[in-house]
Amino acid sequence: MAVELLLENDSDAPVETLHFEYPEFASLEILEARRDGAGGQVALTPVSRDARFRHAVYRLSTPLPPGERLRLRARGRLQYLGFTQDEEDPQAKITFNGSFLGTELLPRLGYDNGRELVENRERIARGLPRLASRKAPQDDPVHRRRSVFSGLSPRATADITVSTPASQTAFGPGALIARRVQGDRAISSFRLTEAAPLNWHIGSAAYEVAAFSIGRPERPVALEVLHHPGHAWNLDHIRAAADAALAHIESELGPYPYQQLRIAQIPFYAETSHAYPNVIAIPENHGWFAAVREPAGAAYVYYIVARALAAQVLAHHLDIADVQGAGLFTRTLPEHYALELVRKRFGDAVHADALTAKADDYRRGRGREPNTEPALLYSDGADYVEADKGPIVFAYLDERAGQGALGRALASFVARFAGTGVLIDSTDLLEHLERELPADLRQEMREQFLRTDHAGLPGF
Repeated sequence: MAVELLLENDSDAPVETLHFEYPEFASLEILEARRDGAGGQVALTPVSRDARFRHAVYRLSTPLPPGERLRLRARGRLQYLGFTQDEEDPQAKITFNGSFLGTELLPRLGYDNGRELVENRERIARGLPRLASRKAPQDDPVHRRRSVFSGLSPRATADITVSTPASQTAFGPGALIARRVQGDRAISSFRLTEAAPLNWHIGSAAYEVAAFSIGRPERPVALEVLHHPGHAWNLDHIRAAADAALAHIESELGPYPYQQLRIAQIPFYAETSHAYPNVIAIPENHGWFAAVREPAGAAYVYYIVARALAAQVLAHHLDIADVQGAGLFTRTLPEHYALELVRKRFGDAVHADALTAKADDYRRGRGREPNTEPALLYSDGADYVEADKGPIVFAYLDERAGQGALGRALASFVARFAGTGVLIDSTDLLEHLERELPADLRQEMREQFLRTDHAGLPGF
């Protein structure tokens, strides 16, 4: 992998050294650094390299002043050695018939708090102090300036070229600009012209590709569904779900921001869907071969696609600070929009069953909590709070507010912050909802956002 990064010193002090971290089974070589513009080359002197913890330090020949930019060229490789028996790391980024790689392969500058132990049981066993929360508080001066998606940059543009075996089809963030076959290799080029959060992935496999057109006639979206050749059973349902989800999200949040959409099937090792510009990547066990003859099975396909599409559109519009409560935007709201589509499409009974399943998952997750259950307003990555309890709270508020008031309030919040570059948090959302929703709901709503149990919610 070869990469060129444009780095900016956004601090108020000169940068004299660069600290890089890289993932396990990866190598990193820094090739060149140049001042952006006519600043000339900057020599990089290796200071240290820790092979065990994959941390390298370089000193700049001349410090980078505040506001100045540096172009950095680097080269890296990811290569698994031997066989894994680790269930938590199946080494699935590269497999014999495909790959699915994220931005963790980019050289990471600075301290990576993602390596910290976050479960208190394990921390205590190793003599470490307990964590009050798995995420930084909302007034943390460092994390308040970081995006929840990446510590590298809140947003970035990119030109990406992917080379794969000619038998495979690649997908990546941004619009597909070109694809050509050169010998036994297929070369695909993707371009992100509008800065987007750094939550991208690049994938490739021996896909079959089904092409459709969805959306309104005056604003069509070119849909490609990339799937395993033997998993074509639910293609029509996935297309219909994408069409319905697109109409639903546009009715709630405005025009869809892309002209191309690729829905890619990825191995079940990934466990969760990924949504980023132009792409939704869905694990193979999430609807690709669901039994759709019953309403619940068909509703599940619609739910999975709508949840990913909502996450994609929200990430396009909003800049989310990497602090407590970020999961309201990355998990809870996509769940809420997806379940609302289920209710509209399949009726109240199917919607109620889905909320009951969420309540069951919340109870199970709460029982397995290794730390302390966080309040929804200060959620810290606890899936059972953000993805299970959260949508139940929002469904309850939607019913209590009535007449589509919650939907209008959420839409006005997104419109208020879209494109501003302001890093928001969950308190911004709660305060906005308190202003927009009926006054007699405010105290109860704040209590539900601050509770660390499920009292007062239906389904428990």
